[in-house]
Amino acid sequence: KVGKLISRDTLKRILVAEDYGWKRVRQSLRSLRDEAEFRAEHAELAALRAEARKPDRQFDLWYFDEAGFPLTPCVPYAWQKVGQPLELASAHSPRQHILGFLNLHHEFHSLAFKGSIDTQTVLHCFNLFRQQLARPAVVVVDNAPIHTSDDFAEELLLWQAQDLTVKFLPPYCPELNLIEILWRKIKVEWLPLTAYQSFKTMTRALFTVLRGIGPKYRITFA
Repeated sequence: KVGKLISRDTLKRILVAEDYGWKRVRQSLRSLRDEAEFRAEHAELAALRAEARKPDRQFDLWYFDEAGFPLTPCVPYAWQKVGQPLELASAHSPRQHILGFLNLHHEFHSLAFKGSIDTQTVLHCFNLFRQQLARPAVVVVDNAPIHTSDDFAEELLLWQAQDLTVKFLPPYCPELNLIEILWRKIKVEWLPLTAYQSFKTMTRALFTVLRGIGPKYRITFA
């Protein structure tokens, strides 16, 4: 626009001065969702969180989701000496699936599975989880097909009669499920690079992290 040439360093200084940062571009489904529906759900969950944080709360608010952990790691940032880059071997491997329930008081329940996860697997996890509840629960889940199947729907009224209510998120709103923060922390920050030497060392390190959620590993709920 101005017809002038500037150096790359000058361009970087201008961008930094305008509050730009060099970061990876994230994939997002935000453009596909109904923004009004998202805002309404965001407000409703905020009200539920406020109630669930009270010492005399009548229910606990839980977040449920599945996550897969393969031997191929998330590419992390790390301090690396010039000329001596750190390298991670890329390898195909099985996936260690974790199905987890997390509440606002850093209580965490999880089950581990290998192989594919289907509705029956999720139903089994919910029924085990229900038996451990100390008070009524509202469980936030996304709209994955294994959560919206006929078999899953058949259990909803039974669970509700047993003080477990399932709350479905609107489509394309993964950031409303706060357990997503937990999965990201595990993959990017809490699993050390040395964990990826083999599938066995990765799963061992993963289970160590999972056992430490609450007393050692915590996330901040905004």
